[in-house]
Amino acid sequence: MLKEIQSLEDQLIYSSNCGSSSLLFTVMMHRTSEWIESNKPKESFHVSPFKVELDKLVDNIAYYIECGEITEKAVTLAGGCFNTIKPKLTDTHKHILQAARKQRKINKLKNK
Repeated sequence: MLKEIQSLEDQLIYSSNCGSSSLLFTVMMHRTSEWIESNKPKESFHVSPFKVELDKLVDNIAYYIECGEITEKAVTLAGGCFNTIKPKLTDTHKHILQAARKQRKINKLKNK
């Protein structure tokens, strides 16, 4: 495909009609587009709707923690059950909640 595109480019260079209204130019643009599309990575990944929901729940829990609530109470306020959610938490979720606890301490110091 790339050799075909290079050939079209050479023809355009030596052609007297090489503007965008040229049929040769149009063919070259289409081939280039097809070549680019064919070389894009085919892999795509699927994000589970359960993970998206858990991520939102963790964000809400972190918000309540930052507002001054303890973790168990924050989980309840966010609409979850602590014993159900705890085993599902990833390291990233745990880091988010730890950062929220640190922010809670900072907020308490600011409000004094």
